[in-house]
Amino acid sequence: MKIKNIFVLNRKNFMLIRKYIYITTVIAFLAPSILIAKTEISTEFTDFFGRAIFLIVENVVVLFLANSLALIEENSRKGLAYLCTTPYSRKEIVISSYFFDYIVYFNYCLIYCLSRLLFKSNLIKLDWNLFLIGLISAVLIRAVLIPISFKFGYDKAKYIITVLIIIIPFIASYLPNVIDVSSFNLMSLYNISTKISLIAILSLLIVELLSIKISFYIFDNKEF
Repeated sequence: MKIKNIFVLNRKNFMLIRKYIYITTVIAFLAPSILIAKTEISTEFTDFFGRAIFLIVENVVVLFLANSLALIEENSRKGLAYLCTTPYSRKEIVISSYFFDYIVYFNYCLIYCLSRLLFKSNLIKLDWNLFLIGLISAVLIRAVLIPISFKFGYDKAKYIITVLIIIIPFIASYLPNVIDVSSFNLMSLYNISTKISLIAILSLLIVELLSIKISFYIFDNKEF
């Protein structure tokens, strides 16, 4: 397996969805500021909902781009079947799907920071704790969805992805009304210890590796 091939495969991925990238860039740039401005909450809980909004927009962006890529590949010569005829190995194809999520997430973080800098809005700072929670959130959801997509194909997996894209913002709009944040120990969200961070990263790697192994098995035994 060659790292260069994984980068080449992801360059292909982003070229396929380039028109959707423009849409999600605008969403990532504007949505957090708009949502935090429209959320009527007391000042003491701004950070709590600011973090929630970061996670909501992040997951919508990741899922939307992943869904768009799967749709294009499905409609283009049965994408995965076509890729299997190229010089790239099946393992490289699988790994590129996981690597895609990291690229999207890191770029979302950059756009978020740029939005906060330019608008000087009430968006909260992207600190290490929020970055880690966001990464875990994105990776865990996709660690479940990627093997499902390989197993059942886009036609069946798309319903799960589409429902998630719709339901995440829908549920989030009711958060200020149904969650009593005064009962939360908010400081625990801001002060994750180094030990907890290391445990979280290790757990994330284990889940990711397990998901990759399952995807390898499914994809290696898949007939197109």
